[in-house]
Amino acid sequence: MSSVSHPWMAQDKQGVTVRPIQAHDVGLIDAMHGRLSPDSLYDRYQQPRSPTQGEIAAVCRMSPEKGAGFVATVPQQGDRIVGLAYYLREAQAQQPTAEPGILVEDQLQGQGIGRTLWQQIHYHAQANQIRCLRVWFHTVEW
Repeated sequence: MSSVSHPWMAQDKQGVTVRPIQAHDVGLIDAMHGRLSPDSLYDRYQQPRSPTQGEIAAVCRMSPEKGAGFVATVPQQGDRIVGLAYYLREAQAQQPTAEPGILVEDQLQGQGIGRTLWQQIHYHAQANQIRCLRVWFHTVEW
């Protein structure tokens, strides 16, 4: 994974930095999940649950052959993680394919952080010869 950070300013003018995920981010990502609404958790995981610390650790420590991840942090708040995006390579796909996941803290949704995280994993996947990002979603009736 690249060690390059991409500074970015959210619309509310809070300084937000996107950087590669690191092994020691497990507790910070777990804490972010604790600040999420039940709706945000359900929208991301398609069930009313948070991942375990072991599941978070697996994402934080995945090898480059399996995928990559990035986090959005607010440096002024002790590097609090407010967003997470990663992709996992699909082992049996005919062409190089990966499945992405993106999550942004509720109070910062709608400010472009998710889009920036999406762009980061998209560019990273492209640079690593991933030709398809397969997105799964749950339909919602309005």
